[in-house]
Amino acid sequence: MKKSLTLVLFGLLAFSRATAQLNETEYIPGNILVMLQAGADPARLAQDLATIDGQPTGLRVDHEVSPEMRAWLLRFDTEAITQWGMLRQVLHHPLVMLAQNDHLVKERIVPNDPQYGQVWHHQNIDSEAAWNISTGGVTATGDTIVVCIIENADLSHPDLAANAWINSGEIPGNGIDDDGNGYIDDRRGWNTPSNNDNVYSGSHGTQCAGMVGAVGNNSLGVVGANWNVKMMPVNYGGTSESAVVAGYTYPLRMRRRYNSSGGTTGAFVVATSASWGIDGGQPANSPLWCAMFDTLGTAGILNCGATANNAVNVDAVGDLPTACPSDYMISVTATNNNDQRTFSAWGATTIDVGAPGDNVRTTSIGGGYGNTSGTSFACPLTAGVIGLLYSAPCVSLMALVNADPVQGALYVRQKLFAGVEQVGNLPGNTVTGGRISSGNSMQLIMNECSACPPPFRAARCATAPMPPSAGMPPPKGLSMRATAKWAAQPGSIILASMAPASRSTGSTHATPTSSRWRWSAAARPAATPTAPC
Repeated sequence: MKKSLTLVLFGLLAFSRATAQLNETEYIPGNILVMLQAGADPARLAQDLATIDGQPTGLRVDHEVSPEMRAWLLRFDTEAITQWGMLRQVLHHPLVMLAQNDHLVKERIVPNDPQYGQVWHHQNIDSEAAWNISTGGVTATGDTIVVCIIENADLSHPDLAANAWINSGEIPGNGIDDDGNGYIDDRRGWNTPSNNDNVYSGSHGTQCAGMVGAVGNNSLGVVGANWNVKMMPVNYGGTSESAVVAGYTYPLRMRRRYNSSGGTTGAFVVATSASWGIDGGQPANSPLWCAMFDTLGTAGILNCGATANNAVNVDAVGDLPTACPSDYMISVTATNNNDQRTFSAWGATTIDVGAPGDNVRTTSIGGGYGNTSGTSFACPLTAGVIGLLYSAPCVSLMALVNADPVQGALYVRQKLFAGVEQVGNLPGNTVTGGRISSGNSMQLIMNECSACPPPFRAARCATAPMPPSAGMPPPKGLSMRATAKWAAQPGSIILASMAPASRSTGSTHATPTSSRWRWSAAARPAATPTAPC
């Protein structure tokens, strides 16, 4: 398998002595994160590099980070060889596909004095218009929608408990992997550092959960983007990229199991939310982390990332994960009640959308509520909106999702972007130029919806909503050959093959893509006709 452009840049630049041009961020000395070639033995790699130029390096295999990514964490003696010297040697070994330092990761929250406030953000993103169509919960074909929050969250909160995801295939506390997914007793989610499901804690994650799915219409507290949705907390450890990759592996595996079993096992995870990152982080320095988003995309998962909470141009200074060049990474900045971006970062080619995140009211740990600020809360709000869009009562949407989860995810992403409102100072400072609108995006999906009778999975409608067209550039990496053909009936479309070029038959992951496609607000497609079943 050929290495991506990201890796080429990584090899050409990061390992020269002039590493400052890549603005390398803080990492854990002595740690190397690698993706191996298919079938490669990490012990062989450690053996081959145990000695370099006659000097022992102390290189050893620490643990497997993610089987799906063929990712392993290596450790070595920093007294024997420099970090960059070891990284260079590992990268150039024939068994290695990607290699990087194990960078430190931090939460993204702007402290704010507690004060009473209203949940104004639903007015800004037109939530009521979306809720008039659907309040969330399940798809048109009965799939239970899951949004994964990549950190601890106290879902025992009275306004969150009804929307807590539970792995029904697992019997809690019996020490057995009942559902055979590789995780023991993962009833409530997964705690990567502790190898258990102790995930009901964390003040930051509890605030994020309220933005995704605080229960609606229950005469209690606040409401999230969804009245009903299942939230899956996964604790990534809060420290390093190796823990990040391990954390993302859980929703990836659960969605893959759902896809392959026709919904009998796993979980229908449609989005993840990451309210943490690395200020000034460079995608070229973190190829495994960025590659993980493409891999999640192959299962049909979109991923929301909170950008930096300092007013910088990410196009110029970088950021992780929001500058990762993946179509399945949706980069989010924060806006206030006047739709202005103030304290948060921007980027005309890297930051996709704005969403409310300045002085928003949400759930807080201990069963209460409070106001808070940060891109940390714009991000889960956006992930929650994605979950809500999947609940549109549109069976032709789900025909597309069931037939091709990748194209289904890209279609939902396109409708999220097409529905943004050009407001405040976002035009020219974000990819879409706008702030998300739950109501607009939901209506766009319904405008292109066609009726499709059951049985949904068995019949599999031959048609589905048309992906991006009408003068708008497609997401990068898509092969546009045979995208559609006109049927005999005027006004109907039959979709043909449209698979990402980066997907490799039989591969368990996707290679990183190289550049973000640019949305032209002036070139939004008109509603595309769809075919009856």
